[in-house]
Order: sequence, then C-alpha cells, then structure tokens
Amino acid sequence: MNNLVENFTSSAQKDNVLGLKEIISKGVNINGKDDIGNTALIIATFFGNKDSVELLVKAKADLNIQDEANRSAVDWAIIRGHVDCAAILILAGADTERIEKQYRPMYDSKREEIAEICTEIKNTEKEFKEGRLEKQRNFRAFAKRRVSHKK
Repeated sequence: MNNLVENFTSSAQKDNVLGLKEIISKGVNINGKDDIGNTALIIATFFGNKDSVELLVKAKADLNIQDEANRSAVDWAIIRGHVDCAAILILAGADTERIEKQYRPMYDSKREEIAEICTEIKNTEKEFKEGRLEKQRNFRAFAKRRVSHKK
C-alpha cells in the first residue's frame, strides 16, 4: 500500500475531514484499499465517522465496494449500529439488497429509524438549498448529539 492511501484510510479512521480533503486534492485513489482490503469509506463507516462518510460519498467513493470479508460500507454500518452512516449511504444509492443474510434481521430492525434519518437528511438538504443555513447547523448539532447519546 502506498503512503497516500495509508494516510487516507488513517484520516478516515480518525474522522479527520480536513486530512481527507487534502489527500483527495492530491489525487488519491478514493477507492484505494489498505493492506487488509478496506477503503476509506469502509473504515469511516466502521467507526461511525459520519462527517467522513458524508465527504467520501460526495467525493464519489464506490458505495458497494467490498472488503476481504465481502462486506460493504452499508454492511458495516448495520453491523456496528451506525444508523446515521447507513442512512447517508442508502440515500446516496448503496445496495441494500445484498446485505448478508445473517445481518438482514439487524437491518430490518433498524429500517424505520434509518428511514426517519433519511427523511431528516432530505428535508435538511432541501432547506439548505433554499438558504436556511441555520437549520442545517441545527441538524448537524442534532445529529452529533444523537450519535453521542448512543455511545
């Protein structure tokens, strides 16, 4: 693995959004894998780093690429209980049909919560586009409290 990809995946693990942006600007392969087959998106999702997941999705990371265990970012979001990350990935088009059978019950049990978050994200994006920046800030604060509360 080259140093750029190593720094990229490390930044994803640490939720270092500025580091990710800098490395993306240097032309890193956004879907580059570390020594054990993880992409930055998979790592960010594994650790529940929502801000990094959002950035990587916007930067066009492959949502359905799999690690060596044949798990995608959405699989890890479900397995680890990171419903906010799952919602971001699903809204962006991640394939939920191929979630491993053993994790399907977990996904199904979280489906309603994920749908609520998807709706909140869609509404917030619409408000943001309409110039309601304060609501965007409030939503981000809400989302961070929500994640912190679950830890």
